[in-house]
Amino acid sequence: YILMRWEDLIQNPVPTIERLASESGIALREGFAVNLWKKLDHVNLTQAHKHNFRSGKGIVGDWKNWITN
Repeated sequence: YILMRWEDLIQNPVPTIERLASESGIALREGFAVNLWKKLDHVNLTQAHKHNFRSGKGIVGDWKNWITN
């Protein structure tokens, strides 16, 4: 596995993305990480998603039945 701290992504996004790609054996084009982060730098990535709060759910392991993109 590859360790990534959330704090690293927020504080140093481009180097973190490049490191993750490198450690995964993925070659990135020049500027790819910069462009990727531009799409995300203003998005609240910590919000609740509708699939996290399903009525009547909360069963341990139930997430396996609700995998989404």
